[in-house]
Amino acid sequence: MYGRNPPGVLDLIPIPRIGRASPKADAMTEILQEIHDQVRTAIQESNTQYKLRIDNHQRKVLFDKGDFVWAVLTRDRFPVGEYNKLKDKKIGPCEIQMT
Repeated sequence: MYGRNPPGVLDLIPIPRIGRASPKADAMTEILQEIHDQVRTAIQESNTQYKLRIDNHQRKVLFDKGDFVWAVLTRDRFPVGEYNKLKDKKIGPCEIQMT
């Protein structure tokens, strides 16, 4: 009905809902909700398995007080107007200080 004008005023009145939907429609919505829940849990399980596999390959780096490291500076660490592509991207060695 998009782009068409209703022929009469009565066509603008919403159709009243009498009673409930059919039992088949209720059963269908329950089936669809169960399918959605199954898909949601399958995606969550897949994501957790993927995270476990990826986390096994991550190297955990622990620093102690007094260790020297190189600090990598990204563009968002510089003040506005101070960044250019010829500036140093790494600074260091910087000593780790625990406070």
